[in-house]
Amino acid sequence: MISDITGVTGLRILRDIIAGQTDPHTLAQHRDHRCQASEAEITEALTGHYRPEHVFVLQQNLALFETYQAQLAACDAAIEAHVLTLAAQAPAPGGPIPAPRTRKKPRNNEPRFEIRTPLHHLTGVDLTQIDAIGPYSALRLVAEIGTDMSRWPTEKHFTSWLTLAPHNKISSGRLLSAKTQASSSSWTTRTFSGRRSRATGM
Repeated sequence: MISDITGVTGLRILRDIIAGQTDPHTLAQHRDHRCQASEAEITEALTGHYRPEHVFVLQQNLALFETYQAQLAACDAAIEAHVLTLAAQAPAPGGPIPAPRTRKKPRNNEPRFEIRTPLHHLTGVDLTQIDAIGPYSALRLVAEIGTDMSRWPTEKHFTSWLTLAPHNKISSGRLLSAKTQASSSSWTTRTFSGRRSRATGM
């Protein structure tokens, strides 16, 4: 009944089961107010037999999940420190950072530190004002190409390099195909294919 067992409610329940608590009514009291499942539904879902070998496997998997989360947090801290160092070395931007276009919560695969401000200082612009570019996508874009845009004389050259410009096949005035070409840019592949590159551990 809980769609995300790594959420607040799920982790509370898992840790209590590992600690030896198997009463479904007691476990269901860990329900966070944001959980869509009711306490009664959680109680019903948790009613069953808690075999020791299954609880042991659960303990092993939860420990592995928490190890991955600690590793991701360490990576986030290192990335944040490096971005802040680069931003401190860059000239001050010409104006204040614009208001964010959206205020969505970071997804599970996104860093937990504030990205927009140091990137704005580093690049002089707020890349998240571009349609479909959020803070995490902007960070990956800068990591991929840097801040020197002189390699592309115009925006059309840059779009072509990203292989986002359609490769039109026309015959007798008819458009036969308008597919984009395969990209060698890892940022383009990750951003527009919808794949996730950060492990969740479970």
